[in-house]
Amino acid sequence: MPDTAYINASTPEEKKRVLSKLDAMTRRAVREVREFLPECGCISQEFAYGVHYTERKNVVCWFHQARRAQKECDNHASWVGVGFSKRIAKSSNSEDPPAGHMHCGCLIEDVLIEFYFWK
Repeated sequence: MPDTAYINASTPEEKKRVLSKLDAMTRRAVREVREFLPECGCISQEFAYGVHYTERKNVVCWFHQARRAQKECDNHASWVGVGFSKRIAKSSNSEDPPAGHMHCGCLIEDVLIEFYFWK
């Protein structure tokens, strides 16, 4: 099971290697199915963050993954709870999101705490 290997990894490099071995379908199932690997919500912040990577190396919350067409973000005229506009690449992403945010514009801390309570 990937979470056991992650827990037993002793260095950050080993932990990243374990996360990189999770295929996209497993990461998606962890994000979208509450009953699938419920312990993933409390293993570590790095692990919970790692399961939010998409196939194209974007880091996207469940809400915005389910609503891919939505392009709104906070501005002077309206407040929707998303601080930055999306920076999601159609091919392998090399652009980093703003510090503390995911590619969808959501705060990392908000997404991870929501993921923890949901799992």
